[in-house]
Amino acid sequence: MALRRIAGAPTSSSSFKSFTTVLPLAAETASASPSYLAHHLLDEFSRPRASRDGERLRRLAAHLTAPAVESVIARLPSWRHALDFFRWADEQPGFRHSCYSFNAMASLLRRRQPAHLDRLAADALAAGCPMTPGALGFLLRCLGDAGLPDTASRVFDSARARLSCTPNSYTFNCLLDALAKAGRADDAEARLQEMLVKCGDGSVDKYTLTSLLQCYCNAGRPDDANDVFQRMSQQGWVDEHVLTMLAVAFSKWGKVDGAVDLVGRMEVLGMRPSERTLSVLVHGFAKQRRIDKAIEMFDKMATYGYVADLPMYGVLIEGLCRQKQIGKAVKIFEVMKSSEVVPDVRLLKNMIEAFIHEGDFDIVGPFIIENAGKLKPSDVTTLYNVVLQGLVNHGQVEAAYQLLTSRLRGVQGISDGLTVGAHVFDIVQDVKPNSDSFNIVVCGLCKVKKLDDALALVKDMVGFGSKGKLLMFNDLIHELCNLDRLDEGYKLFNQMKDLGVIPSEFTYNSLFYGICRRKDPNGAFDLLREMCTNGHKPWIKNCTEMVQQLCFSGRITEALGFLEEMLKMGFLPDIVTYSAAMNGLCKTGEVN
Repeated sequence: MALRRIAGAPTSSSSFKSFTTVLPLAAETASASPSYLAHHLLDEFSRPRASRDGERLRRLAAHLTAPAVESVIARLPSWRHALDFFRWADEQPGFRHSCYSFNAMASLLRRRQPAHLDRLAADALAAGCPMTPGALGFLLRCLGDAGLPDTASRVFDSARARLSCTPNSYTFNCLLDALAKAGRADDAEARLQEMLVKCGDGSVDKYTLTSLLQCYCNAGRPDDANDVFQRMSQQGWVDEHVLTMLAVAFSKWGKVDGAVDLVGRMEVLGMRPSERTLSVLVHGFAKQRRIDKAIEMFDKMATYGYVADLPMYGVLIEGLCRQKQIGKAVKIFEVMKSSEVVPDVRLLKNMIEAFIHEGDFDIVGPFIIENAGKLKPSDVTTLYNVVLQGLVNHGQVEAAYQLLTSRLRGVQGISDGLTVGAHVFDIVQDVKPNSDSFNIVVCGLCKVKKLDDALALVKDMVGFGSKGKLLMFNDLIHELCNLDRLDEGYKLFNQMKDLGVIPSEFTYNSLFYGICRRKDPNGAFDLLREMCTNGHKPWIKNCTEMVQQLCFSGRITEALGFLEEMLKMGFLPDIVTYSAAMNGLCKTGEVN
């Protein structure tokens, strides 16, 4: 820089600043070249606003130029710094942004800051910044990238009057590109007609039709896209980009065979599909459940030397597992591991679920052991939970119970040959169960009415330091109350609250049902008050049960008192409950 060539000029940022602040104004202005300005403006605007030298900025502002501003915008560390500088420059007397400084700022905002870019476009129109067709086209493309097709159209329509720019075929193409990205097919067609009127038939070229093709692809109009493609083919304008675009669109539309044909056409023409294209097709075909074609594209990737990543292996393996092609899934899994791609817990979980669905429990243990080394302990626990759920789903609740209790023993290392039901498991014993583990097994025990085992497991769980899940408490309390074990249900209810598990409306109504079966109005009133306090409502069927039980026992007065107390608490019984009370009154002769 100019000042560094002066003998003895300091080189550090702080000392350099102090040197320039005492430099005579004449010497500084003599060195006010674009590069000089850009260097020192960068120095100031790379700092926090509070630490900038106001006096120095005022001197630099007097020599501000559009080239210097454009240079600074492009070199500042972030769009925030750049926008701050852009606005500061706009406020300086005698300075006016050029189309190039506007576009430098637009380039930074185009990807992630649509609101700021929208305002920038409005500022350009308000300032009447003259633009060349090339500069206007660049701004339109930026607006398209930001998803602002309406703003792009507004800028285009105002170009002649506000920006001193007469649109040409290039700017029309840029506008079509912006509309295409948003899939605004009707607008694109209207603009194409406008282009033909103003620029002539010869203005439609390869780039025009490419934008129109993209527009129809994004809008989901395959017939129109095919028409444009045929027109481009007749003109000899089909290239790798066009074929790729259409192949990906065909994949999204479920036209799998058409997409494969386009890839084949690319290869016949000597074009090599990109890694990204083939990757998109693999994922698209797998999503369409055409796993055969997905594997075909996967094999093509290998032929071209492209390297598959974990998401690609995952989508193939999951697709094969979904179609019950477990053998092929295992082969691709082995290829993946041989390529040193490490499986994640989601992929392993899906494979284990597939093994279990086929009843292959005995291979699950070794499979977990083989792949547990690079997983977090919590992820390994997730895999064992899949096994627990699989055993429960297959009606092997006792085996699930044995597997969970074996993991509670705290044996370190790997247990070889643990017999669980009819299966033998190799288990990483130092990986502990979590709340989900207990939830799965307790709920399973409740389904087969093994409530004593479930209660014992809850006790073990608390001793283990886990608080469990609401679902398991709800299931167990519900089953206890169904079997008239209300006292145990209440004990468990209080225990879950002590553990910090908040009861739900289902929890309360399970207890309420147990109380109603016992014909205990006072206990019901106490529970109803607590429910009211916590914002829960009693289920009417339980209220009806209480009234019926009291009436059948000849306790008509208590039944009526129960209804009256419910009303006082703000709970309105329904016609069934009142009918039960009326029926009881009639049976006892209390017709009046």
